[in-house]
Formats: sequence, C-alpha cells, structure tokens
Amino acid sequence: MTKTALGFAAPGLVLGVHINTFGFGWVLFETPQKLVGWGMVRERAGRDVKLTDSFKRLIDRYEPGVLVFETFEDGESLRRPRIQALYRTFLAEAKTLKVQACVFDRDAIRHAFTKFGAQTRGEIARVIADRIESFGHRQPGAREVWNTLDPHQCLFDAAALVVTYFAAMGELDPLD
Repeated sequence: MTKTALGFAAPGLVLGVHINTFGFGWVLFETPQKLVGWGMVRERAGRDVKLTDSFKRLIDRYEPGVLVFETFEDGESLRRPRIQALYRTFLAEAKTLKVQACVFDRDAIRHAFTKFGAQTRGEIARVIADRIESFGHRQPGAREVWNTLDPHQCLFDAAALVVTYFAAMGELDPLD
C-alpha cells in the first residue's frame, strides 16, 4: 500500500460522518468525484446506543479505509458533552475495527473550499449541491438565527469533511 501526504495507506472508501442532536449524516466516496452512498440516521429513545449500533453496521457494510470527522473537543467546537461522548465512542469503534480516523477543524474545511469562494456552511453547502447531483434538491435554505438547523445540513457537513480530506491528500481539484 502506498502512503499518502497524511501518512495513511491509500484509503479505498472514505466515510465522512457528522453527528448532530438527532443522529448523524454520512457520505461515502470512492474518489473526490465518485459518491458511493449517503444517508441520515435519526433516533429518539435510547438514541446513543442505537446510533452507535447503526454506525457499526455502516462500517461493517462498507468497510471504509478512512473515517473523517470534524473537530469536536477543541476550544472552537461548541458541541454538547453528549455529542462529544458519541464522537469519542465512534472513534473508539473505528479503532477497534481498524479504520483510520482523520479529524479536521473548521479552518481546514474553509481552506479546502476557498477555491470555490465558499467560507460559510451555507456557501459550502451550495458548492456541494452544485456538484453532487443527488444533493441538489436537499440543499438547506439560508438559516435565520431563530430557525432550527435543517436536518439535511448533516449530509452537507459530512460531504465537506470528505472533500477536505481529499484536498489534504493532494487531490488538487476535489469536486471538479
């Protein structure tokens, strides 16, 4: 296997996961231009155990080479303790299943999208919707402070993580 710029072996499939209050969104790419699958998992009662089980099934089904998350514990992150704990659980499961994990902060994500002129979550979602056909009609609308987050935003956040991963790996034109 070849080593990449980040020191990982060539990944095969790259899985981006973004956890929110209700569950998580995921996207799976083979290359920066080839989306393999995507979905949203939402749970209510006993949600953390069910979400962890769904995550394990996702890993077992697709066997990704790399798992990509957004930073969830640094000073920039506003994640609630329950969400941070769920991310830690997902990371532990990935390690157990021998899946490489990569974590990017918001600055890295914004940097990956500068060539598209996108800096905010909404602008990044627009870029993704424009380039991934199956996401076009799911693009979240502009969010006002008093509105709750669009449930589809987690898909776009997960896709942004995978694009950031490929950009960090030296793929100069992800999504082109």
